[in-house]
Amino acid sequence: MSITNLDEIDYIAYISDEKHLKLMILDSYFWDDDSVRNSDIDEKNTAHAQLLTDKINLYVKYIFSDEIDEEFGSHEIEKTSIEIVQPNEFNVFSTLFFVDVTDFL
Repeated sequence: MSITNLDEIDYIAYISDEKHLKLMILDSYFWDDDSVRNSDIDEKNTAHAQLLTDKINLYVKYIFSDEIDEEFGSHEIEKTSIEIVQPNEFNVFSTLFFVDVTDFL
């Protein structure tokens, strides 16, 4: 399970009392410190954001696919969400990235 594995959903939880299907992305990559301008740091953060974008797109496709009905058709689902689980701190770049993603979704 990783943001680099685009062949699987990392984790799925169904919260029955809320009728909520929660899809989770497990992101163990670190956001590099962007308080110092450095092209290597910019490239790493951009690559990290691209990996997350690709994984989020996989999840969105799954949500709108027939596969979700096949796997969870017997459950009443009123809400579906994507949660990104990260053990590290956000920086300015990642905060702006997540604001954009949230606005888009």
